[in-house]
Amino acid sequence: MGNLRANDPGDLQDIGCYLQSLMQIMAVDGHLHEEERQKIRVCAERMGFEKKFVENTITDFLDNKHMLKKPYRFNSPLTAKAFLNDAIDLAISDGHLHRREYEWLLDCARTNDLDLNPILARMRDYLEGE
Repeated sequence: MGNLRANDPGDLQDIGCYLQSLMQIMAVDGHLHEEERQKIRVCAERMGFEKKFVENTITDFLDNKHMLKKPYRFNSPLTAKAFLNDAIDLAISDGHLHRREYEWLLDCARTNDLDLNPILARMRDYLEGE
């Protein structure tokens, strides 16, 4: 995972929602796998988030009723593409692409008006290698 960095230009709302959306894909299968947690930590550190904030957010995410559950529409198409690449990496990091993760990723691509073909191809390549 390495698409968005703290010093990248972009709007702060997108950066905050980028992290929140990664947590959504982490939790969409109902489990918070350690591999996913570690990828979130790395991404959040790269984006400049404080470690304690990230740990608290990960720990409380499943119980937080205020967190969005639907994919976010990013203001920048470049940020949306970067996010989707990181989200796919995160979704497969536990060694399995769950059906709900697959559907959420497609919904995110549609929400952000992204071309589904490269996204589907990447997920298909992963599933064929499983």
